Amino acid sequence: MTCADGRWACHCLGFKFRGTECKHIRMVRGGLDSDPAGEPAEPVLVQPVDAGTCPHCSSTNSLKNGLRHNKNHDIQRYRCLDCGRRFSDNLGFEGQRASRETVTEAINLHFDGGMSSRGIQRHLKRHKLNFSHVAICKWISGYSDLETAYLESIPAQVGERWHADEVHVNGKNGEGEEVLFMMSGKERFIVAHAKAPKYKEGKEGPLRLFKAAKKRCGVPLLLVTDKRPDFAKTHREVFTKNTEGKVSKHLYETHAKKQHCNNNVMERLNGTFRDHLKSTCRIGKVTSEAVGRYVNYYNFFRSHMGLDGDTPADRAGIVIEGDNKLVTVIQNATRKAREPPGA
Repeated sequence: MTCADGRWACHCLGFKFRGTECKHIRMVRGGLDSDPAGEPAEPVLVQPVDAGTCPHCSSTNSLKNGLRHNKNHDIQRYRCLDCGRRFSDNLGFEGQRASRETVTEAINLHFDGGMSSRGIQRHLKRHKLNFSHVAICKWISGYSDLETAYLESIPAQVGERWHADEVHVNGKNGEGEEVLFMMSGKERFIVAHAKAPKYKEGKEGPLRLFKAAKKRCGVPLLLVTDKRPDFAKTHREVFTKNTEGKVSKHLYETHAKKQHCNNNVMERLNGTFRDHLKSTCRIGKVTSEAVGRYVNYYNFFRSHMGLDGDTPADRAGIVIEGDNKLVTVIQNATRKAREPPGA
């Protein structure tokens, strides 16, 4: 069996007489979707921050020392037995009138529930929690940006079969723009995303997408896209040069029933992203930052039925522990952001 310029050939009689892909070619292509041979790498664990760790001397020798009664919630206080200083169990949420449960619930309602900031405001008001829609917008943008900066530094273990596609959105003054995604087929993990002017402008969007994907996760053995010419050109330019001997193949999407060469996972992602835009973004407000926040939530916090309830990050070797994954990530990201350079 051989593959030259993306064209497969087999020496069996079925391929020789029919001229169509035989079972041997389909088996080889299907194998590209599995992990490379060898021992799987150990998953990266993001563990909850110990509430009793002193932020001043990093000692774990502490005791509970009363409560701080705020208007909307109580905060546990601790006393360090080594340095004698007091501190609270509120890392990452200092200065917030809302509890961390309220903040994370608002973020979940925005990304997973598809609710706008005013819709979240009305929902919280039914539970006697009065916060302005401006404060809710600040929670969503501020904490999502903090999470993204932290989580993007963790390497993901993705398979060797990737998919790419674009979604057209409306920009300012009705100008067309496109948002492009690249996803691993087995883990449903979004490897990279990019935003660029409308499709007719050329390969600016694909070039950004491919370079970002290569920088984060390297080069796949197989890339499946639609028949957009810019994808093929950019693949040859980015994924076939300086790859340390790794050969990457590019296949066009064919009939949807051919499981080895369809782009169904990207069409599902595109539909989910469009639904998110309808309820949360106005025309002209689809920014690169907003796309990055959605991708971050999709990868690390949104469970998938196709993955048996796991998140893409769980399948990509990034396991976030704790009862509230958002709190775990926010507190770890806050601690890392406050560390002195070189620590």
